[in-house]
Amino acid sequence: MTHDELLAKLNHIDHSADLTMDESEQYFFKALRAVVELHKPFGWNSNNLHLCCIACADFDDGDVVPAAYPCPTIQAIEKELA
Repeated sequence: MTHDELLAKLNHIDHSADLTMDESEQYFFKALRAVVELHKPFGWNSNNLHLCCIACADFDDGDVVPAAYPCPTIQAIEKELA
């Protein structure tokens, strides 16, 4: 699923469960959403576009070492939400 689809799914869960989540569950859900927002894709290599995870990319010494998107973090979240 795309990053936007994943955020939309989280929005749907958030709005449909708004009245049933207790305070600790709301904090957990906000933390999960923050992780998903942090691990967003970006386009890499204009000649052959690849989606990479901005949070997992290594920006060491001015060189960018891309990390494929969806990264293991997003894959784990998608698996649990399936």
